[in-house]
Amino acid sequence: KLGGPYAFAFTLMNTFLHLPDTRSQLRALRHWRDALMPGGLLLIDVFNPDVALLAAMDGRLEWDRSWEQLDPPARVMKFLTRVADPADQIVTVNHIYDEVAEDGALRRTVAGFDLRYVWRFEAELLLDKAGFAPEAIYGDWNGSAYSSDSERLILIASKRE
Repeated sequence: KLGGPYAFAFTLMNTFLHLPDTRSQLRALRHWRDALMPGGLLLIDVFNPDVALLAAMDGRLEWDRSWEQLDPPARVMKFLTRVADPADQIVTVNHIYDEVAEDGALRRTVAGFDLRYVWRFEAELLLDKAGFAPEAIYGDWNGSAYSSDSERLILIASKRE
């Protein structure tokens, strides 16, 4: 139970994409709709699928960044692997953390997850089917118009009665 009714709800930073299929995505949208007041707004922020970028997600190991950890003292290197399955619209991601202690001991931690990405018109159809009316679509957090080369797909929709 989400309580409510609320005037505004949001799901950011690809959180919506952790729902594994359209059925789960639609169920979540309807659940959020039920928690909104009439005319309430829902904002969804996900990455904008890019065909070339998805094609390059072939499982290769990519360095992300490194930093010094204080407790316990260690040098941490973060890598990731990504594999895209266009047929199911799933990106399988592994975040790999290598911690090298002061004595040279190595500890590796792997955190994996799947993201089921959505295309713009698919997202609009899901929103419509869940009882939302699209209000705006942006390509970034500066409010730029959405285009095929936008970094983000930010949808704002209102609860329909």
